[in-house]
Amino acid sequence: MVLKLIGKILLLMLLVVMACLVMIRFGLFSKENYYYTIQDKCNRLATTPSPKFILVGGSNTAFGLDSKKIQEATNYPVVNMGSAADIGLRYMIQSVRQYIHKDDIVVVIPEYYQFTTYFNGSSALTILMEVYPQSVQYYTSREQYLNALRGVPSYLRLKFTSMLKILSGYKEVLLFGGRKAFNEYGDYTYRDAKRAEFDVGKQSLFGGHEELKFEKEAIEFINEFYRFTKEKGATALFFFPAISQYHYNQNVNVIEEIDSTLRSGLEIPILNSPTDEIYPLDLFYDSPYHLSLEGRDRRTDKFIEYWRHLTNAPLLTAEPK
Repeated sequence: MVLKLIGKILLLMLLVVMACLVMIRFGLFSKENYYYTIQDKCNRLATTPSPKFILVGGSNTAFGLDSKKIQEATNYPVVNMGSAADIGLRYMIQSVRQYIHKDDIVVVIPEYYQFTTYFNGSSALTILMEVYPQSVQYYTSREQYLNALRGVPSYLRLKFTSMLKILSGYKEVLLFGGRKAFNEYGDYTYRDAKRAEFDVGKQSLFGGHEELKFEKEAIEFINEFYRFTKEKGATALFFFPAISQYHYNQNVNVIEEIDSTLRSGLEIPILNSPTDEIYPLDLFYDSPYHLSLEGRDRRTDKFIEYWRHLTNAPLLTAEPK
């Protein structure tokens, strides 16, 4: 009786293992899915010669700056590493460290909830491990690994659903324009739907987590990164994200608290203030952090003006080539 029970348990375990192996055989997304653009961004970062501009941040960075325009204005090749905010600010910064060399300019442009909810990422780190397996080497905190583990159940459900769709002949619909929506610099350029379809005004700037406290470890992590760039002979700068006047008014107390905490603790030079990056709501596309093409143009012009001011300041270690 006991042997039969053990045999059934072993058989069940074998079936589970086989099922997992079969699911692993099928990709969660096609290689044209927009998630895979992180491979393209990392390839550009690894192959772009120094001195170069590296833009680090959430999707506000991917949506909100015209890298070609910045490159033409500064004579630096630009790499836009802007990715989904929920992979975490810690990961984003850590993943570019090895590619920073003398005279590079690194601009860190976090989204506000990367100092509360998403400093150490989320279950999105589980998906990141599939689309970019090398990402694991940039997990440097216990919380990142825990977030990746927390994402396993939902990841396996997605894998199972994906497998069934593939077996039934389903062809993936490439949301957000897919991988091709990003240009060679890493900018997201796809805007096909009307802004009214998304009702950005009803979306939360903090993803519904306004009550969460500031992640104090973020300060020392960014400071350590800043010191690292100085040792490399590079320059690191901090830039606040673009948001709408509406979302600023709705979250002014939280934003002011974050601003005060950053200014009192950060060693990295801060280029702007939250109020410098306020734009009309109708210049946002599908999210409180995603500018329309017109909004992107305005913000890029402002960014270039900051740069022109800085080129005459002793803050920079690099000179335009």
